[in-house]
Amino acid sequence: ARQTVGSDVRHFDGDTQEWPLFLSWYENTTKVCQYSDEEKLVLLQKCLKGEAQEAVQFLLYSPQNVNCIMQCLVERFGRPEYLIKSMIAKVKDFPLVRPEKPETVVKMSSMLTNLVAALEKFNQSCYIDNPQLMEEVLAKLPLGMQIQWSEFRETRHDVTMSTLSTWLGVKARAAGNRMTVSVPTKPLKKSERPRTVAATMESSGERSCSFCTEKHAPQNCDIFKKAPVDKRWKMVHNKMLCFSCLRPHHGISSCKRNILCSVNGCDRRHHSLLHNEAIKQPKPQTSNLVHTPEGVSESDHTTEGALTAVNTVAHTQKAKETMLMKIVPVFVTGPKGCIRTYAFLDEGSTITMIKHSLAERIGASGPSHTLRWQGATPVECKEENSQLIKCEIQGVNRDSKKYFLRNVRTVADMRLPKQSLNVQELSKDWRYLADGHPESMTDAEPEMLIGLDNVPLITSREVIHGQWNSPYLVKTWLGWVVMGKISQRDSHDARIFTVIEHRDELYEMVKDSFSIESFGTSPPGQGYSREDKKALEIMAATTKRTSDGRIETGLLWKSQQPPVVPDSKTTALKRLKSIERKLDQDSQLAAAYCAKMDDHIKKQYLVKLSEEDKLLPKENVWYLPHFAVFHPAKGKIRVVFDCAAKSHGVSLNDLILKGPDMLRSLPAVLQNFRRGRFAFTGDIQEMFHRVYIRKEDVNYQRILWRGMSRDAPPEEYKMQVMTFGASCSP
Repeated sequence: ARQTVGSDVRHFDGDTQEWPLFLSWYENTTKVCQYSDEEKLVLLQKCLKGEAQEAVQFLLYSPQNVNCIMQCLVERFGRPEYLIKSMIAKVKDFPLVRPEKPETVVKMSSMLTNLVAALEKFNQSCYIDNPQLMEEVLAKLPLGMQIQWSEFRETRHDVTMSTLSTWLGVKARAAGNRMTVSVPTKPLKKSERPRTVAATMESSGERSCSFCTEKHAPQNCDIFKKAPVDKRWKMVHNKMLCFSCLRPHHGISSCKRNILCSVNGCDRRHHSLLHNEAIKQPKPQTSNLVHTPEGVSESDHTTEGALTAVNTVAHTQKAKETMLMKIVPVFVTGPKGCIRTYAFLDEGSTITMIKHSLAERIGASGPSHTLRWQGATPVECKEENSQLIKCEIQGVNRDSKKYFLRNVRTVADMRLPKQSLNVQELSKDWRYLADGHPESMTDAEPEMLIGLDNVPLITSREVIHGQWNSPYLVKTWLGWVVMGKISQRDSHDARIFTVIEHRDELYEMVKDSFSIESFGTSPPGQGYSREDKKALEIMAATTKRTSDGRIETGLLWKSQQPPVVPDSKTTALKRLKSIERKLDQDSQLAAAYCAKMDDHIKKQYLVKLSEEDKLLPKENVWYLPHFAVFHPAKGKIRVVFDCAAKSHGVSLNDLILKGPDMLRSLPAVLQNFRRGRFAFTGDIQEMFHRVYIRKEDVNYQRILWRGMSRDAPPEEYKMQVMTFGASCSP
């Protein structure tokens, strides 16, 4: 059945008049092909474009939302009154029917037939019997046709839009017999226009050689090939031939044969028979990029601190050339001994990683931490038992120094690209590659990735290179490396790996709240950005004083209205169970956490959902996970509502604007202490919770909570005040 339907996809961009046809095609296709919800979702992702896609863009993540997507599209584009009003407007905007143009009668009849069909399908009898609409349609007809309609109407008692459509259809068929069918002529392209060509006719289809009287191409001429290269250049010059294709009547600048010589890596635009080895190529250039210091301590090559998230991006493609990456042979030393392997020097990575199997072989181990990373899809990968280890590394040369590495992360399934390098063969084309004595390798798979946390090891200290597309010879503290593009017959997959650190946004916000503010030595920005201006406009429109004197404002949505969001309750429930496991293991934390939540409920920062709230569709609510942050110096915890938590690749912070920084800088505050004799300071207790969120937005701040009870289902609350964790919070 799927083969009979075909693979053509019908797009829908939000045109109301196209909706019935799209809906019919979608229902028939999914019914005949017996599509599952997953397949229906893929089909909708391909079909929806423009305004239709924007209307349901945050629902196109889960197959469970297929029915909800169709319901939203029906309410937005498929309501009968919208379709009928659009069709009536199209009929009213149609120009007057001209008697000298029969095609206008046919088009008017076609539009009226479609309108009547839509009215009958949706049972809109009020429009079918509407005399005013009928008069507006008749006003489009010529006076002669109006008189004919009046004569026809005298013989009928009940006249409707359907009667008018049938009558006009008869006239359209008659008008069609008077139409002149003209076949449109396509103007000829410039290349297709007739032109006069002067040619010399020869008895043979092959051109004569420019160097002899034989019938063959110049490059096949024995006289030309036996001549020395210098004489060949003179022969081509004297015959006024192209130096690239060896043909007459044009020069090398206008030659369509855009091919390089490629003999021994030559990249000049001349024929290969004109290549002269005696002509010297440009000498390799040497530049000292970084001066090597005399001594290096252990602290120069290590960085403190563990990372919590890593984003890995990989791109693969087929290429004619081979891309050599910065891979160098090294010795890695641990408690169990020294092992020779390969390291990938990646200037796009923020951390250093080692394969877990290699760490076991050298006997290196350390504390385990969860390592998270995210690829090109919204799916987040996680490795629970990534260890922080220490090891030593050095190059394979005798005079190489040892460097001590800290905070190296182990990865169990780390797969870096293999690389083969034959230095002896490459040195025949690029002689300078033999200067640094780099080591050849065959299918070398790196088991370490050294990033910017050990930047002295991956920095290029000296670079030797030839022309643009030639390989580079680079010196590092771990040895010489050949990198760049080389031309080889065997082409392999070229891969680029980048590891980027992503710091936890909420963690940084909480950390900054307990630390000293930045002294703001950088000058302030000039003016506000477009997004900042929009945030200020929303804040001015939604902010007001309540009856009890407190401030109420709205969330700073990026869209014009509260958006349609994916399901987030599942993510919030998983996070709730995670925090509950911590509370069950730590009684002091549980007591403090429950007391804090009870205080929020008592002060009505958190209130249970009303019956009206429970009826809201899930695409108009958002559930926030929550967790505790403990500061030992202050001896108290703070409950943070995680607005950065993603569900189906989207977080609440992704949907709201941050707004401009309107806080006074700390230096300005300190300078004010010098203005007067006395200074007064104050602090607003629970400052974030002093600001209400308007009623339209509070359901985007729902949470799940059930105290220390584990048998009862979680109760649903909504946060009525501003939360610590939202990007728009000060």
